[in-house]
Amino acid sequence: MKLYYDRTAITTMDNALSKYAADEFESPCRSTVPLLSWLKHEQPVVSSLLRDMGMPTDYSQHLEYTVKSPKGSGKASHTDLMVISGESSLAVEAKWTE
Repeated sequence: MKLYYDRTAITTMDNALSKYAADEFESPCRSTVPLLSWLKHEQPVVSSLLRDMGMPTDYSQHLEYTVKSPKGSGKASHTDLMVISGESSLAVEAKWTE
């Protein structure tokens, strides 16, 4: 498994922390902390879930994956976690209190 913050390679989940803006961690209602904790401490569960969903075993995980607007203007969409393997992808939007 390869790990990225958007499209920038990172070596560990701990390296991802410095990529986020400080205000990302100010509210206890944000989903960022539980998502990062899940990915860091429960990687076997994450891998099992992806395998059960049919995701190939050679995949990359992209935190805060951005996709530009299809119309060419406007703010890019940010996906909390994008899992990509070849032509397959899975977008995960983490929720905590919603």
